[in-house]
Amino acid sequence: MEEAILTWTIVGAIGQAVGAIATAAAVMVSLWIVLSERKPKLRVSAGLRLIISGDGTPATDVIAIGISNTGLRRVTCTALGWRTGHCKRGPAFLRRQLALQNPAYAHGSPQLPITLEPGEQKLIYQDVGVYREALAEMRESFFCRTRPWAMEPTPTRIEIVISLAAHNGVFQKVEPGLAHLLATGEIENGAAQFNLKAGYLDQ
Repeated sequence: MEEAILTWTIVGAIGQAVGAIATAAAVMVSLWIVLSERKPKLRVSAGLRLIISGDGTPATDVIAIGISNTGLRRVTCTALGWRTGHCKRGPAFLRRQLALQNPAYAHGSPQLPITLEPGEQKLIYQDVGVYREALAEMRESFFCRTRPWAMEPTPTRIEIVISLAAHNGVFQKVEPGLAHLLATGEIENGAAQFNLKAGYLDQ
């Protein structure tokens, strides 16, 4: 009789332990869901695009920055910038640098700050010509690095930075074409080639 009571006591204790673990797990999952809903979630892209008007005028190059709110909270984007390099610490040719950008908005582009509702997307267009002039002095020291074993500076990792109100910023590596423009000032396979093939005068 005593052995039966002891067995059921052990079974009851195990059941209580399992129930406590299940309750704790449920609380942790609920807390994780709440915290996840509070955190902004953005999908960001940055690259070169062609603007083709369709009215017979030549195409133009623009820098297109796409921002999509994939979370459940409203998000306000306040500024744009760039982060280059690979590491927070270390030798100069690997160390990160951060710079805010005064946007050169193309005609018709939304301007910062912008607020995105859940599921909403915005495309910010930047004037390529202004970027070429404004960033010319930063290319070798900011968008490029000089390795100890090389004589000339070479492009480094380049990320677009989206600053957010009341939250940490979002970082996204830029597309190869835009990285090449920022590091060299040159555009490969851009509007000039398109216009030439389309029969427009080279702009």
